[in-house]
Amino acid sequence: MIPRNALLCAAMLATLAAPTALADEFQVSVGSEHLFDTSDSNFAFTGATARGAYFFNENFGVEAEGLVGVKGVEREPFFDGDIDINSQYGAFLVGRLPAGKSGEFFARAGVRAGSMDAEYSVFDTQGNTIDRINGTTDYKGMSFGAGYSHFFTDKIGVRGEVSTNGVSYGNDLNPERTLTSASISLVAKFGK
Repeated sequence: MIPRNALLCAAMLATLAAPTALADEFQVSVGSEHLFDTSDSNFAFTGATARGAYFFNENFGVEAEGLVGVKGVEREPFFDGDIDINSQYGAFLVGRLPAGKSGEFFARAGVRAGSMDAEYSVFDTQGNTIDRINGTTDYKGMSFGAGYSHFFTDKIGVRGEVSTNGVSYGNDLNPERTLTSASISLVAKFGK
């Protein structure tokens, strides 16, 4: 679930940006996202992602995203278990700059939250299994990203992006890990 503070901040910035020259432009994108732990290459996931953005003017807007996990961590060397992302949601403030007639650079800042299922073994110092963990863990964190969209027509294009966020589990506000993602999506513009 997206924290209330993030939605409140997005609404306040939307109110500030609205009186400027209106773009009235929506962008919708769907694609694939690869998420990985920066400190552990075996800790990686793949998901299907969808995003919706509304731009108040030529440079500023808000964006929401949702991800459904497709493939998770499975029985890698030195890891006896499975970890899968169930879902992930995010809310962002977005800034963009035109790059010629057919492209735009963008940057975004916001929050991401999600849940993952984990089933794995706990070993003692001799390598014997002493416990089997099975459960769902929620996580959240501030997220920052940047990317580029290239439009083949006035309305249809592709979008590539890299984002990173600190991951905190449960109610802890201190990031315990860093989850980075790279995504490629088909993007469509509406309005304007």
